[in-house]
Amino acid sequence: MRFYILGFWVILNITFTSCTNKKDKELQELHAETDSIIFQLNKSSSNSPGIYFRSYKNSLVLYNRNTNSLDFYSRSKGLEMRVNLPSDGPYRIQRFTGFDILKERIFVADQMSLLEMDFNGNVVNKYSKLQDSEGLAVTPNFAGVNKSILIDGKLIFTGFNFLDLGRGSFDEVPLLYSLDLASGELTRYLNYPDDLPIVSSDYYFSQNTIVQNDRVLLNYAPNQVYGYKEEWQEFEARSLSYTPVSEFRGDIKLNADSKEHLKTNSIYRALISDPYRNCYYRIYSTPFDPNGINNRKITHLLVLNSNLELEKEFILPKGLSHFGYFLNEVGLYFVNSNYNELHEDEMKYTKVYPLD
Repeated sequence: MRFYILGFWVILNITFTSCTNKKDKELQELHAETDSIIFQLNKSSSNSPGIYFRSYKNSLVLYNRNTNSLDFYSRSKGLEMRVNLPSDGPYRIQRFTGFDILKERIFVADQMSLLEMDFNGNVVNKYSKLQDSEGLAVTPNFAGVNKSILIDGKLIFTGFNFLDLGRGSFDEVPLLYSLDLASGELTRYLNYPDDLPIVSSDYYFSQNTIVQNDRVLLNYAPNQVYGYKEEWQEFEARSLSYTPVSEFRGDIKLNADSKEHLKTNSIYRALISDPYRNCYYRIYSTPFDPNGINNRKITHLLVLNSNLELEKEFILPKGLSHFGYFLNEVGLYFVNSNYNELHEDEMKYTKVYPLD
């Protein structure tokens, strides 16, 4: 009798745990607005952040194309500081490709060059004509979803690769570079995983890299996440609504063909690291549904634990964008474009996680 009772409780416990886990993994819609931040703007600022941004301490830092500056916003003061970037002279930035703030230093990326600046707008150093050991021209890619690191006097960052998309795969293509700030020596730091297919230009430009002290993470836009310590490892980190990307048909070098292919396929647009909650977020867009009510791609927010396992998944309301996201000790905030379109002198951010 004891055996049957024990068996019953084991089965019951397994069933309860299974149902609980299933419930936790259900796709949820994000409705409640638990918290918002509204930044007051001046006439020279835009309330539509682009791809160049950073969360720095308690400030949101955006690149202002109108003034060629880095604008620091705080929740209480709005625009509290502006760092002007060089517009002329020997340090003039010809083609801005992003910025990063690491250990109280500002690094500004230009075509084949890099500026190191202080918070007063002074140029500390310039690294020109960046080329790796094989003579390949290198331009730093400091888009907001890419995360670099400064360790032991070396800046490790993602580079733009002017590669032939028609080559089919990322075999032997450099992903990260290491710049010795003392000597100016640039070396290849890490290549892409072997046998990783190049799907199209849209997928290529949507992937991003996070460099951490103990590992590197690559958000591979068509599918999984790759992590590197001593070797590459795959993490599924998939949406509950994930559908495999279909074979590309057309000319991979034509932007129109790439856009047409993306319409009918899903894509992972970003991987975000949250050091405050020791977790990650992944942004997923469904295939375009011409017969759907919304007549658009639907965006999901995936919440992953420190092992990149899916914990929760939310459907984001239309109008919330991860471009220019703000991350602090309170939570993750996305740009509220619906509000911003009606308020030109304000910029609203809506909290998307955690939900209180």
